[in-house]
Amino acid sequence: MISDIPSSAKKAKGMLYSFQKEINPLIKDFFAKEKIKIKNNFPDSSYKAIEVFEDICTRGAKRARGAFSYYVYKMYGGQNDSEALKMGIVLELTHAYLLLLDDFMDKSETRRGGPTAHVLLKDYYSNRGFAGGNASHFGDSIAVTIGAAGFHMAMQLLMSLDFAPEILIALSNNLNEKIEITAHGQITDVVNASNPNVTERDVLKMLEWKTGVYTYENPIHTGAIMAGQKDSEELRKLSEYAIPAGIAFQIQDDILGIFGNSDDTGKSVYDDLGEGKYTLLIHHALEVGNDAQKEILKRNLGNPNVGDKELSEVKSVLLDSGSLDYSKKVANELVLKAKNSLIKNRSANWGQEGFDYLVGIADYMIDRKL
Repeated sequence: MISDIPSSAKKAKGMLYSFQKEINPLIKDFFAKEKIKIKNNFPDSSYKAIEVFEDICTRGAKRARGAFSYYVYKMYGGQNDSEALKMGIVLELTHAYLLLLDDFMDKSETRRGGPTAHVLLKDYYSNRGFAGGNASHFGDSIAVTIGAAGFHMAMQLLMSLDFAPEILIALSNNLNEKIEITAHGQITDVVNASNPNVTERDVLKMLEWKTGVYTYENPIHTGAIMAGQKDSEELRKLSEYAIPAGIAFQIQDDILGIFGNSDDTGKSVYDDLGEGKYTLLIHHALEVGNDAQKEILKRNLGNPNVGDKELSEVKSVLLDSGSLDYSKKVANELVLKAKNSLIKNRSANWGQEGFDYLVGIADYMIDRKL
């Protein structure tokens, strides 16, 4: 409940909701125009693919990345609200693209409270008897392809924004650079699950590259660049907040992935275990747990048939080993580090509203239940 979180987080949550109300209709309008273009130029299979991409992009999203970009833009005095909101669409299309890839690689069945894109497309082609019944391959292939197309839609939209050419180039360079780093984070995430010598530093670096950079640093830098910020020192100050706050966000996300409620998170509580996701929670328990606890974790991590009994056993291990408390402690320390960096680095040209949003959203993201 909103009353359960600090006042700074309440304010930031309200600002996030306000941003959602602004951007969600714009995203729907974007897809309406894109679907007309596809319907007039490509076959029904392409139209179905864009419908699925739209579904993933528009259902149950927090719009956190677009909100970071928008409020940081405003923090630096940005006045071109309509174009700043369009940049939010760019970030949301990019996010949907990466979700499609992530769900395909993890073989996830649900996303944002509904079937994943590859599952929707598999069912669509299965019902039509395509490829001798090999509908899963159809679903996977088309989901990955329309995701990639979605990212290029995003880049076209970015380059059409009404900002100076040098700002558009800087925005494009920033996004491409940050997505490249995110890709290395994903590679590390995949490898960590099978690496017998993985360390806590390996886990935290993966969280930095995959979430700290992508979910926080990328949109925060985007907002500053839109407002004309070119000073690398200014961007570095923002990174001092973004990286620890982003890592904390992902630690909380991983906690919710096992201890949360599927109705709230929109994702099955079995997914992280089933895909063998190697989180700080899991790593710490494997480091400090006794032999019986480690055996329970090893038996269930990567088990595609994990159910209520197995999940309950794993949750008990994470609680009894102190791993849950440890992960919460690390996350809270990182949030405090992020907030302190804002206070230390605050520039005279940082507007109050955007500053308050960065402080409050750090509190909200660590206290959130979804």
